[in-house]
Amino acid sequence: MLNPTVMAFVNSLQGSPDLLARVNGQEASGVVKIATNVGFKFSADEWTATMNSLQEGELSEDDLDKAAGGIIVVCRKAGGEQQLFSLNFG
Repeated sequence: MLNPTVMAFVNSLQGSPDLLARVNGQEASGVVKIATNVGFKFSADEWTATMNSLQEGELSEDDLDKAAGGIIVVCRKAGGEQQLFSLNFG
């Protein structure tokens, strides 16, 4: 299930290369801090669950309606490992 606030933040990244650059390479907690600073409130668990749902393609019709067009690549470190989320909303 996609979190609507996380999706609003993700969609905002598409129009802001500077914000996207700040998010790339962040751990979930870092993404949450950046998002909070620009007016989006969600938890690290909500971020991770939404990113995993998008990556795994487990989207309902309602979830698909929440995704806008564009391509975003977001990296986050999980337990010292890098995890790449390459998202194509189309």
